[in-house]
Amino acid sequence: MADLMVMKEIEDKASKLRIFSDDVDVFRMENPKFDTIFEFDTQGQISRESLMQLTLVEQLRERQEMEKKLQKLAKTMDHLERAKREEAAPLIEAAYQHGLVEERILYEREQQQEVELSRQRHAADLIEKERLSRMMGCKEIYQERVVSHRQVEFNRLMREREERISRILPSRKQEREKMRKLKYYLELEEERKQKLLKEEEARKRQDAEREKIWNKLKQKWMSFLKAEAK
Repeated sequence: MADLMVMKEIEDKASKLRIFSDDVDVFRMENPKFDTIFEFDTQGQISRESLMQLTLVEQLRERQEMEKKLQKLAKTMDHLERAKREEAAPLIEAAYQHGLVEERILYEREQQQEVELSRQRHAADLIEKERLSRMMGCKEIYQERVVSHRQVEFNRLMREREERISRILPSRKQEREKMRKLKYYLELEEERKQKLLKEEEARKRQDAEREKIWNKLKQKWMSFLKAEAK
């Protein structure tokens, strides 16, 4: 009964990884070069190394798509920097918020991908364990191979993650610095406009006051001339 449950779990994992023997046989007949690309065991099943190769190819494709989206975001920021000064502040702020949303989505997607990859590795490990148990019946050999492969894979993923972070962080820092300088410039520009406006209002008040005084003096002078004429 336990063996049947184990086999059922292995079949479910293999189904989720899209490993169907019938589909593989059909695909092999339609694609003669398939056997030269992927390895098969004695029972005609795709080897664990080929499964990992398929997983890594899919991960590379998703990583390239992520990098394209980051490049697209960088181009969007460049276009916004060339906008008119009157429209620059709200546009850049909106783009920055949009970028934060995209980064959060990318981060969550990356976490989901890591979880999915871990699940796939676990399923592949179960399949590998069953295959090695049937072929050699040696638990120690299986554990050594799995641990070694997992360690190599983990080290590779960590290196790639560190390299990706080292590329992204400087660009984000530069973007924040540009935004800070632009905001500072806009604030100075606004202060200058307010100062000019106040000075203009003060000048108008002074002109009005002088005009008022002049009119009063003019009226007094006219009154004086009329009085002298009489």
